Amino acid sequence: MIGLHHLSLRVADPATLETLHAELKDRDDVDIEFAPESLGGGPTQHMMCRIPGNIRLEVIAPVAA
Repeated sequence: MIGLHHLSLRVADPATLETLHAELKDRDDVDIEFAPESLGGGPTQHMMCRIPGNIRLEVIAPVAA
């Protein structure tokens, strides 16, 4: 059986990512795996959570150049 491992979405900027994290961490149906942090040691930030349906959702926020 083939299934979805995780879904990755991009938001506009790190501030939006922080706002999303703050909203999701208070929900009973979302499990935050890790809060926003550096992706691969670079300036881009990301976070991972598990949403209803048991899907891992990664949200990425690039830093404007």
